[in-house]
Amino acid sequence: MIGLYQRLDDAGREIFARAYAAAYPVGLELTHEICDEQLPLDPFTAGVFCGVMMGQIDSFIEYGHPYSEIANESVIEATDSLNPYPIHEVLRECARLRPSVDIFVA
Repeated sequence: MIGLYQRLDDAGREIFARAYAAAYPVGLELTHEICDEQLPLDPFTAGVFCGVMMGQIDSFIEYGHPYSEIANESVIEATDSLNPYPIHEVLRECARLRPSVDIFVA
C-alpha cells in the first residue's frame, strides 16, 4: 500500500488520504459485521459487500485477468472467509468443487 501511495503526486496523495479515511471506517465496520456470527443479516451491509465484490470482478475482467484468478480473488476468498451472506447457487457449487490446491488457468 505504501508503494502505491508513493507513486502519487501531492494532489493524488491528498485525494488518496481523503478516500482512505472515508473507506476505512466503513470497511472496518463491514468486516466486523461479517466476522460476528451472531449478527443478523443487514441488507445495507450485504448490498455494500456484494457491490464492492462485483466492482472488483468487473474491474479484473476489464483489465484482462484470467477468470480463474477472478474467481479465486473475488469469490472463493470471500467464501473461504466464512462469508455469511447468500451466495448464488452456482458459486456455492463451484466452492464445493474447488480443488484442495490452488490452480491457475491462462
